[in-house]
Amino acid sequence: MASASTIISNTVLSFPAASHVSEHCLFYLCLGDTATNESDVVSAYRRGLEVVEEPDLESRLLCALAGRLSAENVERKELVQRALGLKGSLVAMATARLMGLQ
Repeated sequence: MASASTIISNTVLSFPAASHVSEHCLFYLCLGDTATNESDVVSAYRRGLEVVEEPDLESRLLCALAGRLSAENVERKELVQRALGLKGSLVAMATARLMGLQ
């Protein structure tokens, strides 16, 4: 049986405008923050990164995904560097800086 977050995500994507509106990136950020299954969390953040257009939301999604990966993970380091290179959320930039110190 599909998880609740998968059902919700698929429902939102069935609307024609859903993939064209950057506010849906915030949906994926919230979906990832509230999902209970780790694979759903990571999938939500990755989907948000696929459609994000705003640096603020992109930096928040990058940090959220990086926070789910181990400190030794190469992808985590790339996500942190990408977040630091954006003129995005100040909180996300501070979070990325701290993650980069680990």
